[in-house]
This record gives sequence, structure tokens and C-alpha cells, in this order.
Amino acid sequence: MATMCWSAEDIARARSDTPGLHSSHRRGAGIHLNAAGSSLLPSTVTDTVVSYLREEALRGGYETADAHEAEISDVYEAIGEMLHCESSEVALSESATVSWDSAFFSLPWADGDRVCIGKAEYASNAIAILNLKQRKNIEVVEIADDSSGQFDLSALSAALQDDLTAKRRRMTVVSMTHVPTNGGLINDAEWCGRIIEEHNARVAAAGLCRVDGIDSTIFLLDACQSCGQIDLDVRRLKCHFLSVTGRKYLRAPRGTGFLYVTKRLLNRGFLNPMYADLRSASWLGKDQFELASTAKCFELWESSIACRLGLGAAVRYALQIGLPNAEKRIQALASLLRGQLRELPTVTVRDKGGARQGGIVSFTCQSAAGKAIPADRVKSMLSERGVDVSVSSAASTLIDMRERGIDAVVRASVHYYNTEEEMTLFVGVLRDVLENV
Repeated sequence: MATMCWSAEDIARARSDTPGLHSSHRRGAGIHLNAAGSSLLPSTVTDTVVSYLREEALRGGYETADAHEAEISDVYEAIGEMLHCESSEVALSESATVSWDSAFFSLPWADGDRVCIGKAEYASNAIAILNLKQRKNIEVVEIADDSSGQFDLSALSAALQDDLTAKRRRMTVVSMTHVPTNGGLINDAEWCGRIIEEHNARVAAAGLCRVDGIDSTIFLLDACQSCGQIDLDVRRLKCHFLSVTGRKYLRAPRGTGFLYVTKRLLNRGFLNPMYADLRSASWLGKDQFELASTAKCFELWESSIACRLGLGAAVRYALQIGLPNAEKRIQALASLLRGQLRELPTVTVRDKGGARQGGIVSFTCQSAAGKAIPADRVKSMLSERGVDVSVSSAASTLIDMRERGIDAVVRASVHYYNTEEEMTLFVGVLRDVLENV
């Protein structure tokens, strides 16, 4: 379906593949707009997980895993196909945060090293950075937004150049949240990757790499909200790490995720994962072990194989739909929704601009008298009318939300299985709810 144009039949098929849209639990408007929280699963994902668990109950855990060795291996192959990387560069995990932390804390941090973050840095990542800062004398640099609200790449380039000009020999990690959790903008990760690649080449030419043969600036991309709604190609992104969860736009089971690690960093003695066991390493002697030479050095032995196979099924389903196709439809639906919300006088769309916007649409509400209505209350009232949305509080993106003076936003996040009619129905329900406050 690489060149699929979304016909009525294609939309109907995607909806037919999604039992949650037709569940008896649906009431009222029956609209699910929480893809950025946890998307509805396709039937093939649920069937894969349930089938494996039933077999495991009958055959036993080890025996069932042995019988499905090829399918387990295919999960890595599918992710590699989706990201345009080698399967050996993929590690499976329980979540995007586990993936991000695994990458971040595996780096050889030293006093004086630096982390560059954006204003929309996600809370879990920021907490991990502050955790490290308590133990190491690292510098945390906040990169400003540009005029469109995106991560300012000119400011990043200047910050990197300052180090080169001063001939500082240190490691810098650029942490970018590809799609912030509290709004629809899509940061320009590809351009960021090119800036970092060019900077690393200049640092190497100047002989200023902290570790010979290893890039001085590491690009850690949080793709938690982008994978599944944006076509990701690590060859173009040029990131060193990329962290992903399964439950959001990828439509995989909760408790799944993965980490991409460029082979340029693997098996070089540069990375030191926080945890190691007989899955990620080999015990060679009484006082010696050796990490796996692949991204599996970030894995641990125990996992839910059923859910990981469900992750693989979700990736294969996404590849069948076609990520470019998913991206176009999601962005079109979100654009339609933003436009209709802006017509409501008691609604303020809170998405920051950005050159590109994705499927997350955030907004705040007020009564006809001009009194602010808490986001949690709006969510609750919509839920009573059969509309699923979520709330993104200031605690999730503290720097950005505090600077804008916002405590929380209502977050409506669309997926390709939603329809244009649902956007109009949702806005109508919201209008009715607000008129009765």
C-alpha cells in the first residue's frame, strides 16, 4: 500500500480492523481521540497476543518460545524495515522511557559534559538528566524555540560551534523530543541530524574528539509520539539513538517499546549499559564478561514474549498501511480538527506553530462568561458524552507550559482510523458541553 490514497473503502477497512471502534463499551458519540495516549489495537495485534498466551498455557513458557523463535526474530526484522536500519541495531524494551534511559545512562559521562534540551523536553527525560546532574558536574543547556515554536536549530548550531571555537574536548548529548506530548508541532529532526553530523566531522578534523573514533556530539531522539504517525528513516535522521513506545501511534500492546542504536557506537567499548545479564552479555570467566556486539546489549532476559510478538504484528500492520500514507491522513484529520476548534469562541487551540504539525491537537476552554474551565473537567464531561481525550499537564512539559502560563491542556489526538465526520461530531459535542457549564 505504499502509494495508497485513502478511499472510503480503505478507511472502512482500517475501522473494521479496529474492534475498539465498535465495542459495546462505546456509548454516546463513541469517538476515540487518544492515540497519543494509547491507540486502539488492530485485530491482528490482539489475536497475536491472545493466541500466544493460549499456546503458552498449554505448552509451557520455554517450549512455546522455542516454537516461535522465527517469529520473535521477525520482530527485529520488522522494526529494522520500518526504521531503515539493520535488525542488529534494534533492542526491545518495555517503554520509550526505558529505551531512552538505557541509552542516556550508557554513555561515558564525565564532569564538564553537556546536555542540550528543548523547551518541550518531556518530564521523564528531564528527570533523568537532573538525576545525572546530581552525580556528575554536567552542564544542561536549554535551547530556545525559534519563531515558529520549534527547537531552534540555529541556536543549537551556535552552541556546538562555541565548543569548537573554544577547543573544548567534551561530550555533548542533544536530546530532542520529536513530537512534544502537549501539542502538535513536529521538530525538524532531520535537519538537526545533519547539523550534528557536520559538527562532528569538524570536531574530528580538529582532533578534539573526547574518544578517538567516536562522535563528540550524540543525537538522542525521543520518537515516542512520532513513531507510527510519521515515516521515520534513521538514515536521514542521522541520530545515534531513537527511543519508541508501542502503545501510542504504533498501535502495539502496552508494556512494549524499542531502542535504535547506531552500529557506529556498538561494540566499540564506548557504551556501558546500566544493566547486564545473560541476555545482554556472556560470562567468559570468573572475573570476565563480554557485552553482546549488537543492540541486544541493552536487553534483559525476561520479557513478555506475547506482547513483543504483538509489537511485531503492529509494526507489520503499519508497514502494510504505509507510514507515508498514515502520516498524510493523520495530518489532514488534525488540520481539519484545529480549524473547526478555532471557530468555537470559548476554545483556544494551544498547539505551537511549527513548519509541520502532526496528530496531536491541544486546547483550553472557558465558559461563555470568560471563566477558565479546568482541562480535567472538560475531559470528564466529554467522557460522559462518549468522547475519549486526555489531559497534558504542565508537569509533563514544565519549561514550555510554565513559560506560556498554562496549567494543563485538553489533548485530542487523531489516528488514521478516525473520520472527518467524527471531527465534526466531536466539535459539536464540545460546543454543547461548554454551553452548559
